[in-house]
Amino acid sequence: MLRVLSICVFVVLSGIVLTAPAAGGLVERPPKHQKLAFELQREVAERTFARDGGTGPHERVQVRVETQPDATRAVLTAIVVAGGTVLGAIPGSIEADLPLGALEGIAARLDTRYVGQLDRMMRASVTSEGVASSGTNTWQARGLRGKGVKVGVVDGSFADYPARQSTGDLPPNLTAVDLCSGNILKPADDGAHGTAVAEIVYDVAPEASLYLICIGNGLAGLQSAVNYAKAQGIRVINLSAGYPASSRGDGRGGAGTAEGIVADAIASGIVWVNAAGNEAERHWSGSFAGSGGQWLQFAPGVDRETFPLPYGTEVCAYLKWDEWPLATSDYDVFLFGNDPVNPVSGSDRPSTGAEPREAFCYPNLDPSTTTYHLGIWRASGTASPRIDLFVAGAKLDRSVPTGSVVEPATSPSVISVGAACWQTGLVDSYSSRGPTIDGRIKPDLLGPSEVSTATYGAAAGCSKTTGFPGTSSSAPHVAGAAALVLQANPTFTPQQVRSFLMSTARDGGVPGLDNDYGSGLLNLGPVTPPAESGPCPSPRADQPTAVNYLPNITKTLGGPTGFTTPFIVQNTGAVPTDLEIEFKRFSDGVCVWRRSIPGLASGTSFAATLVNDALLPADSQFSVVVRSFASPIVSVVNEQAGSGSRAEAMSYLGFSQGATTVWLPNIVRRFFGYHTPIIIQNLGAATTIATARFVPFDGGAPTIASRTVQPGQSQFVEPNLEPGLIDGRQYAVTLTSSEPIAVVVNTQKDDPDVANPVAYATDGVAAGAFALYGAYAAKNADDSGRTNTTSTIVVQNVGPTATVPAITFAPLGGGTTRRFVRGTPLAPGAAWVFDPRYGNGDTTLPFCAAASATCLADGEYSFVANAPGRIAAVVNVISPTTAMGYSASSQVSASAGLPNVTRTLGGASGWTTPIVLQGVTATSATLAWRSFRTGVVTRQTVALAPPAAVKIDPRSVPGLSDDTQYAVTIIGQRGSDAGTLNSVVIELADGGDNAMMYEGFAVGPIAVSPNVAFTDLVFDGRVPVTEADEYVELQNQGSLPQNLSGWRISSVRGGQTYVVGTLTMQPGQICRLYTNEIHPEWCGLSWGRAGPQWNNTGDRANLFDASGKWMSSIGYGGF
Repeated sequence: MLRVLSICVFVVLSGIVLTAPAAGGLVERPPKHQKLAFELQREVAERTFARDGGTGPHERVQVRVETQPDATRAVLTAIVVAGGTVLGAIPGSIEADLPLGALEGIAARLDTRYVGQLDRMMRASVTSEGVASSGTNTWQARGLRGKGVKVGVVDGSFADYPARQSTGDLPPNLTAVDLCSGNILKPADDGAHGTAVAEIVYDVAPEASLYLICIGNGLAGLQSAVNYAKAQGIRVINLSAGYPASSRGDGRGGAGTAEGIVADAIASGIVWVNAAGNEAERHWSGSFAGSGGQWLQFAPGVDRETFPLPYGTEVCAYLKWDEWPLATSDYDVFLFGNDPVNPVSGSDRPSTGAEPREAFCYPNLDPSTTTYHLGIWRASGTASPRIDLFVAGAKLDRSVPTGSVVEPATSPSVISVGAACWQTGLVDSYSSRGPTIDGRIKPDLLGPSEVSTATYGAAAGCSKTTGFPGTSSSAPHVAGAAALVLQANPTFTPQQVRSFLMSTARDGGVPGLDNDYGSGLLNLGPVTPPAESGPCPSPRADQPTAVNYLPNITKTLGGPTGFTTPFIVQNTGAVPTDLEIEFKRFSDGVCVWRRSIPGLASGTSFAATLVNDALLPADSQFSVVVRSFASPIVSVVNEQAGSGSRAEAMSYLGFSQGATTVWLPNIVRRFFGYHTPIIIQNLGAATTIATARFVPFDGGAPTIASRTVQPGQSQFVEPNLEPGLIDGRQYAVTLTSSEPIAVVVNTQKDDPDVANPVAYATDGVAAGAFALYGAYAAKNADDSGRTNTTSTIVVQNVGPTATVPAITFAPLGGGTTRRFVRGTPLAPGAAWVFDPRYGNGDTTLPFCAAASATCLADGEYSFVANAPGRIAAVVNVISPTTAMGYSASSQVSASAGLPNVTRTLGGASGWTTPIVLQGVTATSATLAWRSFRTGVVTRQTVALAPPAAVKIDPRSVPGLSDDTQYAVTIIGQRGSDAGTLNSVVIELADGGDNAMMYEGFAVGPIAVSPNVAFTDLVFDGRVPVTEADEYVELQNQGSLPQNLSGWRISSVRGGQTYVVGTLTMQPGQICRLYTNEIHPEWCGLSWGRAGPQWNNTGDRANLFDASGKWMSSIGYGGF
């Protein structure tokens, strides 16, 4: 807050060349003590130490002792022997209260790296006016007052809180927790700060259980507060303070840092609300500039930042630079008074090989000095880090608001709160702004400030000198609001509370998320009625816009390392939507839990990680229904089990609708160790009997199996246990039902005696097509490090008559296509396996030794499968240690949604998900990558060469961040027109079978229309000299007839053009234009020319409709 008598200076460095000379002042740095902080040296010399913000002589000091690796225990013992008290410890770092006389002895130990001051907690500082301005009073009037929710206010002191209880500004039954060495009522620094913060929480959530948790400086106290909160079941914590320079500021601080401690709290289910800070006008950011020397120049010719420091106040300076975890450079920070040569204080610890940060505090006890000057010295190194300077309590001459948020408000899952005057709704000039150092938007939202409290008195407009200004007053408004949200939605996770508050915030500043207002001003919005008791409240009565069905969802099925299935839901519409997710017991379809997700923004995704959902029983299986109430949605399920070499992973798509006939092209029983359990979910309103017809690949009588399935219920068919099926056989299956059903197939090779267990999942196919698109296939390829990856393609005839399918392969990135045609017709319901390792893909023919006329070359491909009748296909992508699979797409569109794409999620060896993007008619595509964490969108454009595909690795996309999930939307174009495309996502992580893939979703309406495309070009006829039997083949792959009268087929190289006469192609029909033969069975088209029409060394055919619009193309020989 603004009335604090402490000035805290924070310096962050990352990214700049340091070559400037001193513009004045010192030309060399002061002498450096290798083991003891500059300010502690002064305390030893003067025997005066200002403890807890006071002044005067003291004989003890609180310090942070950094130790050599593996020496923490020995130094702990030495501290105790020296009469010290240990406040907290993690490997390599000890917080302790030491006798002043013991400092030099501890510092002199060989196993001590450095002794410095504790990390200082920097505070970000009647019924608050913010209750009405945020819409809280409406919720309170409906009975939502925080009842049953425990809220903790963590602060440095709560002076006068009993007096506030007596006036009714705090509840009589609050719990006060002293973790600050007896100082809970001591008015040290601004000791009433915590009391005023607690007042606001009580104003907003008057029936919440309030805990006042007092902590001192150092991070051990913060960890103790979190441990206490977890033990007491506290659901919300407010921290109107920060710890500058305690970690990098990217939300990834490790154990013992403010970010790490807060992450531990959030992982335990605590909603953490943090003031963003008041540093916008006290923050400078820029380059280490100049023409030589080691002093930073804040502007040309200026190497000091100057600020007033009144007698009796204290300045705390913090310095860090972006070389985490261990610095390769050494920077120091010094404070000067009237003497421009000799600093009065500073920090100059040897930083090379240690954490890249410095810190000091200095009280002004000289009444003759009121102006001070701060300088930054580069002691060693040639790196180019960015530099940020923070000063709390005074404005800098050259402030830069950007990047002024302080840890732990920088953490992604923290609700970071900036300040806006409650009367105007305008962001306060002092309120800290983002982005964070890794580019995320902060704060998350703004709360009301410049408000009245009994502790600080009445507000006066937007005055920053009366009432309670600062982000310290804004944050507790949000913390109280979080308590109301949790009362209404007791099962909400911290992320859901954060999403709710951000989704209902009233936008301010520029439209959308920004680094000034975040998502906007706190506004709880319309009252959400309290949820009914129990895990399954009544479902919403209004009609959903869209529904997704997930037939197989599990939580630690089979034990702690068993299958768990997080799923991701993406809003593919144009407006925010509410989700309702219902978990049904697998055995009988009875509801186990129904939960709500409010305000999922357009283009964003919600990730449901079931291991964190306490209301779901472990070792259980569910069917799930997801309803959306404003926009269309898509969903993908990731199934994961095991760890290390026995890790397994598979993925399938949620279903937007069911079908009464579903095809499963590849089902096996103990086939080379694989088995394929089938999961059937009844999406209808009545009980149904699902009947499965198993047709052997190698001929023979079909086998019939059936299951009775209740509405919403899922049932298994396990081929290994099904009577009549034979070990070692493959089957094509057709499922029929009187009610719509959704079907998932899990293909697994994971018996206990299998050295490298693998698994993958595919969706049942509800509709066949005349053409299918596969974005990825491989033969003996290196798929992102998975060597010897090969894809078998299984094509099933889902039509009523026999058909002859074909598959055309195009190398990834483009190149010469290869086409393979099945030699004999495929019977209805039967399947054809194409294995590229064999001649013509036929496993009865010889193994391919090299590329040839009948053998596909090694490499990665996309493909198009087509036939005169309707077909379905699945693709099995197998390596020696991994297995993946997906269903070839029967529907393509000009836009696609990918709910879950990641870049090194969980670290360098974590999940990275390349996208394989196939052009159907599109020649370019624009991808919008929207971060789960920040909502920031990064755009990328790629070129496409239909029917080939390109592989896009997120690690190579500029602007994306590591350890981040994205929801991706893709728009295809062909010139100025829309262009269709197809996609798959390959999900990969180190270890075992951590490999899975899923199909991109066609977004938007799929028009029922004709679609005429070239499928083959035979340019080297068998008829001598005239090559009269050359032909170019085309097919209507759509669902409606197409009149081709006046359409043109032209040669690029030769320039000849054929104009089609009277011809209407029926759906699925294939026609051929011969050079000089007439075949009525192929539509009777002929050039009628005596010589060859297609050059044997290369050419391209183009197809144009009657208006001259390009429709399709096929080439060879580099054309």
